[in-house]
Amino acid sequence: MLHLGKKAATGLTREEIEAATAADIPLHRNATEADVANAIMFFLSDSSDFLTGLILDVDGGMLSTIPIPGAAD
Repeated sequence: MLHLGKKAATGLTREEIEAATAADIPLHRNATEADVANAIMFFLSDSSDFLTGLILDVDGGMLSTIPIPGAAD
């Protein structure tokens, strides 16, 4: 199967695709390289020396938008 990518599949420009994606993120912007690098630098710093087994979601709050099954509305 030929993969055309979002631009070819939707007919939207890169800027339009990025804006639509950002609109769905609670912080209303897409992640940057600096966002990911800052998370990595935190784990490499002494500020994280007492943390074990932690998962840090660098997702602009997307995980917080997923409903929890069985939770009250």
